[in-house]
Amino acid sequence: MEPSRLSSEVKARAGALGFDLCNVAPAAAFSEAGNYLTWLSRNMHGTMDYMERNRDSRLDIRNWHPGARSVVLLATNYFKKAPAADPASQGRIASYALTKDYHKTIRKRLKTLAAWMRAEHGCEARPFVDTSPLLERLYARYAGIGWVGKNTMVISPKLGSRFFLSGLTTDLE
Repeated sequence: MEPSRLSSEVKARAGALGFDLCNVAPAAAFSEAGNYLTWLSRNMHGTMDYMERNRDSRLDIRNWHPGARSVVLLATNYFKKAPAADPASQGRIASYALTKDYHKTIRKRLKTLAAWMRAEHGCEARPFVDTSPLLERLYARYAGIGWVGKNTMVISPKLGSRFFLSGLTTDLE
């Protein structure tokens, strides 16, 4: 199937599953991934020792999923206007913490999308949320989801910066 038609089908299916944005990036090693090594060498990760593990996967997503040719990036908006509360009687809570555990809910939708892709297109598809050893913000940028701001968050022209990134790798182009 023609790549642009396939992308359109995947985007439509992702939208039907409740993802707010969907775009595709090539599964490649981007030169900017080297910034991760500099970041580690400067000890910018502090006590987050897990950031030192799986370096090869973080530098090139194909080390995490051999045979991957494309990365489907998805954004899920978590900003929901909460009812106004008296700030003197309640603390402030981050808006993403007001939802169910996004890892479970998004992973379930990702698995559904991956199963559909396997059934419809006979491909391999491997889902990921932010617990996987990948530089998802880098791929989100190459997919056109948005850009990385000074706050280190991906900023989307459509969603701002209040969304969860997730995705899947596939052997389809």
